[in-house]
Amino acid sequence: MAARLKRPEVTVKLAVDRNGAVDDLKIAPERFTCSEALDKVHRIRLASDCVIVGVNTIIRDDAQLTVRRVPLAPGQSQPLRVVLDPSLRIPKDAQVLTDEYSTVVFCASATDDPLLALNPPPSRRGDLVAPPAFASSRPTLKTKSGVSVDRVWLDEIEEMMEGDQQKRKRWEALFGGQSPPSKILRLIPPATGQFARADRRIGLDLRALLDHLGRDFGVKHAMVEAGPRLVDSFLTQGLVDRLVVVRATSVEFQGQPLPSHVTAATLQRAGLQQVARGVWGADEVTYWSRKGIPWPTDDPASWP
Repeated sequence: MAARLKRPEVTVKLAVDRNGAVDDLKIAPERFTCSEALDKVHRIRLASDCVIVGVNTIIRDDAQLTVRRVPLAPGQSQPLRVVLDPSLRIPKDAQVLTDEYSTVVFCASATDDPLLALNPPPSRRGDLVAPPAFASSRPTLKTKSGVSVDRVWLDEIEEMMEGDQQKRKRWEALFGGQSPPSKILRLIPPATGQFARADRRIGLDLRALLDHLGRDFGVKHAMVEAGPRLVDSFLTQGLVDRLVVVRATSVEFQGQPLPSHVTAATLQRAGLQQVARGVWGADEVTYWSRKGIPWPTDDPASWP
């Protein structure tokens, strides 16, 4: 029997103002942490196989999610960008869809059978595709516009999403003109079981997502740069191995603050313990790790 692949380790980065808010919805999005903190964030990306965000981060920030402020190692690829987009609301001009780097968009499946969503029938298993950045011997299927697309979406759409052609048309419309390389759509099953309530807030099964990333994309370390709802879902399900909270003590959102709802108590309930405190430039930083999981370095301040 083949050994089961280990689920990827997950590191969450959370930036907040002095009161614990992650954004001010009354003003245009802008970076509010210091340059030194931003350098550190890019170092976490550098150490990650993928960067996971929710679609609202793409809609509000048009985040590029690449490593830019620190150099890549020789031969190293940019991390895979993973966008959780249950209803397929991603803008067609989003940077993650129009640049040359790999992106996978996860959309909610309407099927009640989670195995069908992740594993097509045996006759079609050889048709799944992976981004070129992650070497694969499996054949690539391209749309007429040249975009790599998962055959699960093309071949099983009627069965999985019967009566819901809107998502299919939406995805096809995204690439009606110029087609960026390595942009892939994957279906993920709806939430079920013990954590269904937490998952339904974001519409996707996060455990299935991580298993899928590890199995099909070779992800060993995933970074989460997301809003409060997605971060809370990862925490509630005990899927966070490390968390870095960056607090910009000189910033206070006053228009329509969006609270993080992340406190020491919520992190402790999620099985995390504080391992160190520090500063990144003008910002305060706390480091949290799951019990039994060591920090990558003896001195937390040296990683990232």
